[in-house]
Amino acid sequence: MPSMHIVPPKPTAQERTRIPAAATRTWFRRFTGVCVLTLLASGPMRTAAAAERARQHRLPQNPGTVVIAFDYEGGFTPPRQNQEPRLAIRADGTAVVGAPFGRRKRIQGRISPQRLSKIVSFLLDELHLATFDEEKIKQAVARENRKRGRFVPRIADAPTTVVRIRADGREYVAKYYAVTMAAGMYPAIPELRRLEEARRFLERLCAELSLGGPQGVARMLALVNAELQKKFPNTPPLTERDLQGAGVNANGRVSVTFQREENLGAKRKRVTTANVIVPATGAEPEVKVFVRLLENNRVIQPKPGRA
Repeated sequence: MPSMHIVPPKPTAQERTRIPAAATRTWFRRFTGVCVLTLLASGPMRTAAAAERARQHRLPQNPGTVVIAFDYEGGFTPPRQNQEPRLAIRADGTAVVGAPFGRRKRIQGRISPQRLSKIVSFLLDELHLATFDEEKIKQAVARENRKRGRFVPRIADAPTTVVRIRADGREYVAKYYAVTMAAGMYPAIPELRRLEEARRFLERLCAELSLGGPQGVARMLALVNAELQKKFPNTPPLTERDLQGAGVNANGRVSVTFQREENLGAKRKRVTTANVIVPATGAEPEVKVFVRLLENNRVIQPKPGRA
């Protein structure tokens, strides 16, 4: 009797008559088993692909429609010179970093359609701003206060962070008063943490646009990391995620700030900060880097070269 394999060579007419029925059934079971495993393996991929398609939100057809508007309302600020938001991104990718207080230059840049779609999905789906409910969060804050059994003073003179997203034929709005402080005070309420993360993300985007895009951020990083390597060679380099802010004032002077906080364990933290000033005159940029070690929230100032 010829030996059997999962994929046997094609038998002759004479050999076909000699193949036992049991061996044929064994081959068939193995073959169908492989098919079933293949289908099971491909199922999650198809599911993931379907989920990815579901996250592609429908953006406005009119290229001039504002898709994302990010701003601060109220608070103790200088008088507004106009009603432009902090950041506005239109459906055609035009992005404007506004100058509502007149102290900085108005910056205009562009974002690709693919990146705009990813930003919308990030804000609505990953950070769940699509379901942000200010009143429910206020109720959750009140419950936390009752649970703690102590008076929580009201935060005064802070602005309200507002994020508006137009997609899927409607407008999503997520806003909260003093969200940075509230997120720190109520870590058990994830919606506050997510809105604060959205605020920081959009501020980084404003900074990136103010520097002329990712290439401008890369140039600033090259400057600060060269200085960081010189003064604190044991400190990891800063990255684009550490960009905290950047702006161009009315005279054309550029200021940039990077900062990163690392948990080193044993109640120790390392805070790395870098500031860059680019004079409007075209002179050499001024770069300053600082590294602070904290233990039990007490600052231990390291000497250069030892952080």
